[in-house]
Amino acid sequence: MEQKKKIEYEFAIYNEFLDVIGGMRYVEADDIGYYEFNIDKYKTNVRPILFKNLHLLPYSIVEKIRGIDVVRQKVDEYEDLKEWLDDLSQMFSSLVIEIEQQYKRIQ
Repeated sequence: MEQKKKIEYEFAIYNEFLDVIGGMRYVEADDIGYYEFNIDKYKTNVRPILFKNLHLLPYSIVEKIRGIDVVRQKVDEYEDLKEWLDDLSQMFSSLVIEIEQQYKRIQ
């Protein structure tokens, strides 16, 4: 794929992602210092955007997306649901930071 076209597709994915996460809260702090991740909103609104053209994204982003999927599936391995949601919220925040960095990189 031509580099210019790839960059345009990448921007389109980032723009859609940033638009969706800007309109909803995905991570919220609770009263005891954990962060809660809204997994349902992520699965419904964010994940489809990222997977639509996952092959066009840099590996650093793909790795973070897949990391969220892996931890999401390991809910039974956590003794405390709050820890699981906290881990997911941190991973999601890391994904947002990485996408913002990639956005700056290709601008």
